[in-house]
Amino acid sequence: MRWTGPGVRRRWRRASALPTALLLGALYVAVTAAPAWAAVSCTVTGSSPSKTLKIDLDARDSVTISLSGGSDPRTIVVNPDGGDPDCTGNQTSDVSTIEVNGAGGNESVTIDQSGSADFPQQATDTFTLAMGAGSDTLTITGSGGADTIGFGGNGLSLDAGGSPDVTGLGSVESFVVNAGGGNDTVTGAGGGGLGGVFSSALTLNGGSGTDSLTGGSGNDTINGGAGNDTLNGGTDTANDSITGVDVTDTLTYQGVSGSLTVSLATTSAQNTGAAGTDTINTVENLTGGSGSDSLTGSSGPNTISGGGGNDGLNGGDGNDTSTGTTGTTRSAGRAATTP
Repeated sequence: MRWTGPGVRRRWRRASALPTALLLGALYVAVTAAPAWAAVSCTVTGSSPSKTLKIDLDARDSVTISLSGGSDPRTIVVNPDGGDPDCTGNQTSDVSTIEVNGAGGNESVTIDQSGSADFPQQATDTFTLAMGAGSDTLTITGSGGADTIGFGGNGLSLDAGGSPDVTGLGSVESFVVNAGGGNDTVTGAGGGGLGGVFSSALTLNGGSGTDSLTGGSGNDTINGGAGNDTLNGGTDTANDSITGVDVTDTLTYQGVSGSLTVSLATTSAQNTGAAGTDTINTVENLTGGSGSDSLTGSSGPNTISGGGGNDGLNGGDGNDTSTGTTGTTRSAGRAATTP
């Protein structure tokens, strides 16, 4: 006997549609679920104290390298370690070189100085990067103390040294420094064994201390953070973004020899002349270069220093102080002083 009728047919259609819906749902989950990228892997070669720790990343992997332990030798921490025993237990008395190799994707490497000690440490004094294709990022996280970090054409110094501790920067597209606490000095000006001025764009973020942040010759982003900071976009004509906070920050164009026109009252992009088109926000004091500059303050209290050259200084509104050499002309808003 066959059961027929509209009700039976509707129930049959609903029952037969259920497996199809479940199959389509499973396919959707399989397609849209976040892919599980291959884990970080490590290889250790050589003999102590000149071992090489090689860290291999797959496409879109990220890794953070730091130190742990209360005394030397410190342990090199690779996070994540991918469950690879070669990524764990390596000590600064044994390993001289940390080599990081990327793949064809967008990889990220962080050298974290906020662990139990800073790099370089004991024998561990060299990082080499070979990041491959894609858009890769190198981030330096500062310690809680005073860091001195320098970029140049030959590499990166992590400890105020005259020679690079990190090489292979040409394989990296994006550079970030989060200086953290302490009175930090971060510069892209090169010099000594670091070579010439660093040409790629830098993002330099100060912390709670009194920091000195100087860009290179790329389109740099410089953020002072808390503290009374000195901010310098570099001596080039690149287009920099420079931001202080509501304390007392100084923007300096020291080292620029051409004529400048800069106003702290302008918060949109402004053509400075000899130093490119800069965007300046929340900066209280301004220092010019050695050329004949036109420098203008904001509505708050400013200190405007002309530097060399026959400068035109305008404090704007507020209780301002302006200084300049012979030949400098001054105009100001209310209650200005002109030493």
